[in-house]
Amino acid sequence: MVRFNPLKSDVMEPNAPFPLANSIKILGVTFSNDFSFATHIENVVKSANASLQTLNGMRRFSANTESIKYAYIAYVRPILEYACPVWVPSALRTVYLCQELESVQKRAVSIILGRRDIPYEKALEVLGLPSLQNRYEILIMSFRKYLLSKSQHCDILPDQPLPSR
Repeated sequence: MVRFNPLKSDVMEPNAPFPLANSIKILGVTFSNDFSFATHIENVVKSANASLQTLNGMRRFSANTESIKYAYIAYVRPILEYACPVWVPSALRTVYLCQELESVQKRAVSIILGRRDIPYEKALEVLGLPSLQNRYEILIMSFRKYLLSKSQHCDILPDQPLPSR
C-alpha cells in the first residue's frame, strides 16, 4: 500500500466525494460544466488581445501594412481559430460571444491600417481579409468534409449545417 505524507500532498479521504470543477482545460480548449464555452472564449479573447500588442509595436516602429497584416495572420488569428470546430457552433448561438471574438479582429484591422475612421467591412475589403464569422464557417465546413471523407467518422456528425446568427 502506498502512503502519502499528508503535509506534502493533498490526498483525499478514501470515501470523500470527488471535488467538482466548473471547467476543465483539455488540449487548450476550456470545457465548462454548462457547455457554453464562454470561459474558453473569454480566455481566447484575452490571449489574442495581449498578442495585439505585437502589432502595436510593429506600427510604432513604422513597419509596413503588409508586414503587420502577415503578423496578424501568423500570430493572432491562430489564437482566435484554434480548435474552432469544437467551440464555435456553441458560440454562434450567443451574439455577445461572437461580438467579443470579432472585436479582436476589429482592433487588429485598425492597428494594421493605422486608422480608426474606416468602417470594419471596408477595412476587411481593403486588406483582403474575411470576417471571423466567415473564417469559422470555412474552417468548420473543411473539417466536416475531412470527417465525411473518413467512413469511421461519418456517424459522429449532426445532419444540420452550422447555425447562423
